[in-house]
Amino acid sequence: MLIYDLAREHDQNELRKGEGLDVKAGILLALSAVLVAISGPLLADYEIPDILKIIQLVSLTLSAIAALCACVVIIYRFYDRAETPESIDKWIAKLEADGGNAASKIAGEEARKAFVRIDKNYRVNAIRYGWLIIGFLAALGSLLIDVATLIIFTVTKLHQ
Repeated sequence: MLIYDLAREHDQNELRKGEGLDVKAGILLALSAVLVAISGPLLADYEIPDILKIIQLVSLTLSAIAALCACVVIIYRFYDRAETPESIDKWIAKLEADGGNAASKIAGEEARKAFVRIDKNYRVNAIRYGWLIIGFLAALGSLLIDVATLIIFTVTKLHQ
């Protein structure tokens, strides 16, 4: 039963990691909305030079990429989960009818299934994590562009 317990715990940990990725994706989505709220008015301001407007279009594009990556992370949830108790009960009944040692057979089979789920769920989390990193890098780029635009615009306004 020890292997089964370890496998089940590790299996649940992979699912918890996925829930953590959901929270981070939500933060990234909110950050993207804030960045768009900053870039929009800057882009619409008639006093900003054309080159800064073009740079703001790049910032908006990066914000959109960050939001898209966050949505992919939220939507891409193809986790394998453990069987429902009803199907396990049917399996126990069948094994007991066969006269075998149901507990050890079930524990061994469930541990094997858990290891397969762990492998698949780990790969799902790795893919989601990759999208999250791309999104945060895009958001960081957008933020840096917005800050630079505000600094340049403020300095040029002060020198006029």
